[in-house]
Amino acid sequence: MTNRRTFLTQAAALGVAASLARLSIAAPGQAHSRKSGVVQTVLGPIAGKGMGFTAVHEHVLASSTDFLRLWPEYLGGRAQFTSHVVERMKLAKTAGIDTIVDCTTADLGRDVRLLQEVRAARACRL
Repeated sequence: MTNRRTFLTQAAALGVAASLARLSIAAPGQAHSRKSGVVQTVLGPIAGKGMGFTAVHEHVLASSTDFLRLWPEYLGGRAQFTSHVVERMKLAKTAGIDTIVDCTTADLGRDVRLLQEVRAARACRL
């Protein structure tokens, strides 16, 4: 029977080995194919230098998956909620925040279309 310490040591070693194996079998240049200094936003890539002051761990809407779609009246409807978020983003912009990094995961209701709508209103970059 393996004890917890042995199991964790073996699991960590296996993870490192798998990572190294993946790097070694990647095609030349594939492991580092991402462009340096380019950031993906909801409206497409931008230069990282143009991000300005950035809030790096924000949630525009954190809820259960599809909450806004299933119960829009809870938040006053999608249009009203989007308008509210835009106003809050404009306040953030006035306070000096240029870019918001929304790190909401899919299981917490990430809604890329909502982020695109908010970004299209020209508040902060998302």
